Amino acid sequence: MKRALLIGMITLIIVIIGVYRLAYTPKATVNLSGEKIKVTVSIPLLKYLTEQIGGDRVLVESIIKGAACSHDYEPGTGDMRQVADSALLIKVGLDFDHWFDKLVEIRGGQALYLDASRGIQPLPDDEDHEHGMDEGTEHHHDHTLSNPHYWGDPGNIKIAANNILQALVELCPDGQESFQANYDRFVAKLEQTAVELKKQVQGIKSRKIVSYSAAFPYFFRYFGFNNLGTVETTCEQEISPKRLMEMVKLIKEQGVTVVVGEEIYPQLPDVLAKETGAKVVLLWPTTVESGDYLETLKTNVEKMVSALQ
Repeated sequence: MKRALLIGMITLIIVIIGVYRLAYTPKATVNLSGEKIKVTVSIPLLKYLTEQIGGDRVLVESIIKGAACSHDYEPGTGDMRQVADSALLIKVGLDFDHWFDKLVEIRGGQALYLDASRGIQPLPDDEDHEHGMDEGTEHHHDHTLSNPHYWGDPGNIKIAANNILQALVELCPDGQESFQANYDRFVAKLEQTAVELKKQVQGIKSRKIVSYSAAFPYFFRYFGFNNLGTVETTCEQEISPKRLMEMVKLIKEQGVTVVVGEEIYPQLPDVLAKETGAKVVLLWPTTVESGDYLETLKTNVEKMVSALQ
């Protein structure tokens, strides 16, 4: 009996030591003899940024495909296999893709883990929400009281891209010169695009809008659109009839002619348009289908300018 108990205790100690070693395995290193850095990211936007900076030195896969936000995505076995041999894991952060943490835990500390939002100053989740939510409104995504859609501001994208740059350099110091050059080229294109788009917006006399979606406060603030109110306080929530009628009243009183919604949920703003005669403009909440950030900025700004002219 004592012998069996002793054997059991020894076995338990061996298992505990094995788990400890797995959890504290040093971060992955990269074989510099031509092997690409394998990167897994949560959404296409991060794939685009990582490829812009990493160039032909990276092999990037996004868990989410297409333009969906997928706040409550549940990782599957295929996703687990995807992260198994990745040297770098990147998430949006600010609780936008909290589900990605499950995949990081599976990797057991064997990969470098980056929160791309590091250093970004978030806006509160109800930044443009001037009218309090009534008791009949159900919240689905708290986002820890910070709005996570920071990429609407190109300045935040520069910060996120720089975070990715530093992570790639940490993994592959020999690629620093190449990574830095790629980053500089991307930032130059980003800044030029932002300047050109701001000029288009400046030519509009009235920029008053109402937004159904809570995904665009950074975008509105950066480009100077005057959002008088937002129906949602967080993404994908149930909205009460009372709340909708409050917004109808606001639109009519303020003479708002444009209501902003999302391309992925095109029907949601329809009730406001029908009740007020306002035009609906559907923007991409993350990126266009391809994941191209600069193309997304151009598309969203041009839609707004066209509707407000």
